[in-house]
Amino acid sequence: MRSKILGLALALGAAEDVGLGSVDPYDVLQVPFDATQSEIKKAYRLQSKQSHPDKSNDSGTAFLTLRRAYDVVGNKKLRRKYDQ
Repeated sequence: MRSKILGLALALGAAEDVGLGSVDPYDVLQVPFDATQSEIKKAYRLQSKQSHPDKSNDSGTAFLTLRRAYDVVGNKKLRRKYDQ
């Protein structure tokens, strides 16, 4: 259900509605625009280990931002819609 809502928000061009605001998911994940899906996944896994609330003193906001960025560009269909 969540992914359908996310996809709908992206299809309507409302990145703010998915919780990213004006933040570029590629910048959050520290990957280039033309990164492969495996590069994106690798970057997400590495950063999620570092920013996970159980492993850091952060309240979890960095992890949530990272997760939302990965939700967008980690999914081929949503990535295609976002890149348009």
